[in-house]
Amino acid sequence: MRLLVAERILNLQSPVNQLSGLLPICCVCKKIRNDEDCREQVESYISKRTETQLSHGYCPEYCQKAVEELACAKKLSGMSSTDNAMKAKGQTKGTGSTKS
Repeated sequence: MRLLVAERILNLQSPVNQLSGLLPICCVCKKIRNDEDCREQVESYISKRTETQLSHGYCPEYCQKAVEELACAKKLSGMSSTDNAMKAKGQTKGTGSTKS
C-alpha cells in the first residue's frame, strides 16, 4: 500500500514541476514578466537564471525572407532617386502618367 501511495506522489510531482516552470511571455514581443513584474527579453531572462549561453542566427524560414528583402533593397538602391520616387507614386518612366 505504501508503495502505491509513494508512486502516486511521484507521479503528481511531474505536473507540479511543469506548472512551476511556466513563463509568462507576451505573445507579440516575446518578453517575459519577471519576479519584479517587469518585462525583459527572453535571452536576458534565461541568461540571468541559468548557465545557458544563447547564440543567434536565422531559422531557414526567416533566412529566406531576409535574403529576399536584401535582394529587393539592393534592386531599389540601384535605381536613381527619380526612378524610386516615380515607382513610389506608381508612375512609369518617361510618360508622367500613372499605371492603371
